[in-house]
Amino acid sequence: MLDGVELLCLLNADEKSDVAAIDLGERRHVYDVRAEAFLGEFETLKVPLDPMGARVFCFAPEPLPAPILRAPGAAAREVAGGAGTLEFTVGRAGPAPARQLVRITVADGNGRNREELMQTVWVSGEPVGSFVPLALNDPAGAWTITATDVMSGQRAVAKVVVR
Repeated sequence: MLDGVELLCLLNADEKSDVAAIDLGERRHVYDVRAEAFLGEFETLKVPLDPMGARVFCFAPEPLPAPILRAPGAAAREVAGGAGTLEFTVGRAGPAPARQLVRITVADGNGRNREELMQTVWVSGEPVGSFVPLALNDPAGAWTITATDVMSGQRAVAKVVVR
């Protein structure tokens, strides 16, 4: 448990569907981690389990805050004869557990998801700075950086024009 936040994995190893009922002991904010969705507030959670399937849930005493993403409006592929970087900062909107895991994804100027640029960062009290390296042959245009809270699925998006 991390600051009152708990994770639960339910596995149905049967070939038949089932329903699980979990007594949370108190009213909690419930997130479906795999579906990246807030399910609501529950004291007892009833969930269907698919055959041979797993479900992962996050229980929190308070709503998990959304990530905040700050990036410059523009970045250069070439800086002083070398490749440039696209720098950004990830924080969160409001009080939160001691740490939150945030996944960073990037789509280039052609709209192509750049899996090789994906990052995962821990955000605690202060915002975390990071960067995406830019190659001289990367496409120019509007790049999209997305920060997704791994537990809640909440997102923040920033557009950066790469020249």
